[in-house]
Amino acid sequence: MVARTPQGETEGGEPSSGRDADQDPSIVDGPSSREHRVALGAAVFVENCASCHQGEGQGIEGEVPPLASSDFLNADKTRAIEIVANGLDGVVVVNGHEFASRMPALGLSDDEVANVLTYVFQQWGNSAQVVTATEVRAVRR
Repeated sequence: MVARTPQGETEGGEPSSGRDADQDPSIVDGPSSREHRVALGAAVFVENCASCHQGEGQGIEGEVPPLASSDFLNADKTRAIEIVANGLDGVVVVNGHEFASRMPALGLSDDEVANVLTYVFQQWGNSAQVVTATEVRAVRR
């Protein structure tokens, strides 16, 4: 969240739109911009996701579902948040292929979940959606 002065400026002296980027993902300036979220999400992805889903989101054939151009991922943002926040144990069908692997809950913060999903949604032919920490809090169990 960006701190604002009583004059409506951010702490860095930039004019404020009066809206919070966490509440309004269309905001593209300030430290919570889409680009900033993508950069933060990329680091979370490398640290927590790439070992299974691979660096380009292609997954591991027959074992780990792909995130790249994933019909399953792009079909339901809330479900994607639930999976990253809480883990998944069960069969999923992604791009016509069945996967029965387990994804543990990774213990990520709301901001980390939002940023990593925003990153993944911007990559590899996905739907370019933005996920906010507010959305994650609403979904988290």
